[in-house]
Amino acid sequence: MSKFKNRTSRLAVLVIRVLLTLVLLLIFTVNNGIYAFAAETETFALESKVYSNTSIDEDFDDSSVLVVVDKRISGINKYHADSFFGDFPKTHIEDLTYINEKNYSRKYLDEKNFRQILQIKLPERSKENVLSVIAQLEKIDGIKWVGPNYYVCVDAQPKP
Repeated sequence: MSKFKNRTSRLAVLVIRVLLTLVLLLIFTVNNGIYAFAAETETFALESKVYSNTSIDEDFDDSSVLVVVDKRISGINKYHADSFFGDFPKTHIEDLTYINEKNYSRKYLDEKNFRQILQIKLPERSKENVLSVIAQLEKIDGIKWVGPNYYVCVDAQPKP
């Protein structure tokens, strides 16, 4: 009878050890998953906003603004509703990073760091309106940068 009790107690101890090992393994696996998720989420949350310091004296288009969408909500050819950008008059929103599915290869695209660039056309042509819209859009979470659509003049190179 004592041999039976001895075997039973050894078996019980073995079962307890196995169960304890499984529980510890499960705890470590879940914790690592939580930490990995938190680190990934924190990476997205820590992307800093860039503010425009545009002056009315600068040379820029008085009928549109450019918007860089934060990578958390950017997407290839992703549609954003007009209401996302706030309550001001808009005539058109164009995705300047639109990719024609037929003519591109995803192997050249860094999807992890991709940010959409949009152009918002405004019905009222004035530099004051552009600066006002920039101030409104800078307050929206999910917009990385907003600024005017600057004119770029390329000087002609002299011929040799």
